[in-house]
Amino acid sequence: MSNDVAELLQSMPELEPSADSWQRIAAQQAREASLHRARLGGGFAAAAAVVIVIIFAAQRLQQPELAVAPAIQPIMVSAPVASPETSPETGVVDARVREWQQRSQYMQQVLSGLPRRGPVARADTAGVIAELEDRIAAVDYQLNRAGLRRTGRSLQRASGFDRGAGTRDALMDEPDLWRRRAEFMDQLVRARYTEAGTSGF
Repeated sequence: MSNDVAELLQSMPELEPSADSWQRIAAQQAREASLHRARLGGGFAAAAAVVIVIIFAAQRLQQPELAVAPAIQPIMVSAPVASPETSPETGVVDARVREWQQRSQYMQQVLSGLPRRGPVARADTAGVIAELEDRIAAVDYQLNRAGLRRTGRSLQRASGFDRGAGTRDALMDEPDLWRRRAEFMDQLVRARYTEAGTSGF
């Protein structure tokens, strides 16, 4: 039987390969390798995309929706009621108070137009924002007290009982409080802009 195979092989004609055979073989192998790499790379990219989607979905499910602290609302403190006893100096104080009130309210509008705070923030920026919000709340408290003192004085004047003690000091305090509130609001808006700029991925 092995003789039959040997005879059969010897009876076959000898063929010479063409001159470009090796180039065709090399080109075919290069095409197959390129297709293999493309398929492999596409598979890895698809697998990576699926893993990323799963990770983000798992994080969303594990993290409760964080409540957003309400924006600081501007307080409305009425300007002192003009009376015949009001001095020209008080008119200057009133103009300054209105100027700082308008500035503070403008900053409040800018702040409310900023995007909502995300669940991830830098600790230093979040600390600055919390500190500024606390300072604004403290100034608001002092402004409310000044407004109550002024209202009490107006009632005392109307009733004919006016002690007069501390009246000038309270009026001189209010422009400074409004100035501080407007400055803190300006700093808060800047900090929130910084936070919004650094929290994006």
